[in-house]
Amino acid sequence: MSETLQGNLLKEEERSGLLTMRRKRGLGIRTRNRIQILLLLDEGHGPRKIQKKLKVSSSTIWQVRNKYHQRGWEQTVIGHKPKGRKASIPESVKQKIVEIREKEQNLSLRAIAKKAEEEGIIKSISHEKVRKILKEREENIKKGKKPSDDSKS
Repeated sequence: MSETLQGNLLKEEERSGLLTMRRKRGLGIRTRNRIQILLLLDEGHGPRKIQKKLKVSSSTIWQVRNKYHQRGWEQTVIGHKPKGRKASIPESVKQKIVEIREKEQNLSLRAIAKKAEEEGIIKSISHEKVRKILKEREENIKKGKKPSDDSKS
């Protein structure tokens, strides 16, 4: 740990950006801590003082500092946005799964999933997703909706 963490870390525009961001409401505790760590390091505070003040580990302080040097303050503070939910299964695939069930009613959910994969209908699907598709279709039939009326996956 010969490398110093302290003092004159930020450029003026970075500092003002962090101060502006710090005033925003709705920021998570991790984001607030990252902002505070960068500002405190810039003010010349040592890792131990930051640890006590923010109740974070020294490794967190080093990680924030290193990420700042590698990616800049915005990527350090905001980080990567979550990738979110995977793309939904297309209606045509859902319809083919329903057709498999209608043709062979005594197949288990796992067998339907396996058959859909073997026939090249879909690359991979869990038996649980097959269950949800069949249940969704069944509910829609009870409500009098057509399969194409579905907007959910």
